[in-house]
Amino acid sequence: SSSSTNLVADLSFLGKNFTVNSTLVEGDFGEVKEVQSKYSNDKYAIKISKVDKMKVKTGLHYTKMHLKEVRVHSSIPSHPNLVNFFRAWKEDGYVYM
Repeated sequence: SSSSTNLVADLSFLGKNFTVNSTLVEGDFGEVKEVQSKYSNDKYAIKISKVDKMKVKTGLHYTKMHLKEVRVHSSIPSHPNLVNFFRAWKEDGYVYM
């Protein structure tokens, strides 16, 4: 039912910390959503990518590609012409960045 789906979403890290405002882009890689922090007025774009379970080693939930992307984005210094990296996490077979 939708109420149980909403409860699951509310228990997720995304649901606990952010309100989803809109979907900005959808594609084969996943989707990008505009969200707003529930604790401030800050808005973020969150890229949501499905983990390719065929490439995941036992006990590992990220693919090497996702880890590399997180490392690259987190190492880029702040710049006014770039979207700044804030946080990444994995949950329920998805990588959020």
